[in-house]
Amino acid sequence: MAEAAAVARCHTVTMRRRVESGEVHATQRVKGGRWTIARVCLEEQLLSGACSHQRPRRSGNVVDLAARRRAGGGR
Repeated sequence: MAEAAAVARCHTVTMRRRVESGEVHATQRVKGGRWTIARVCLEEQLLSGACSHQRPRRSGNVVDLAARRRAGGGR
């Protein structure tokens, strides 16, 4: 986390908040464990706003209606 914060030129708490909100793509081997941020993902996020393989997080039963309509699905 400290290394990623240094690369992004922000505070470690700011980086942790970005990771926990999903703004920065990171992985955690064990819940509550250390976060791992790939340098490639961090650099892409800093340049373009999201890494190329990052997927938006969804919670619960949220359905993307706009995507469903574009795909030709009904309700």
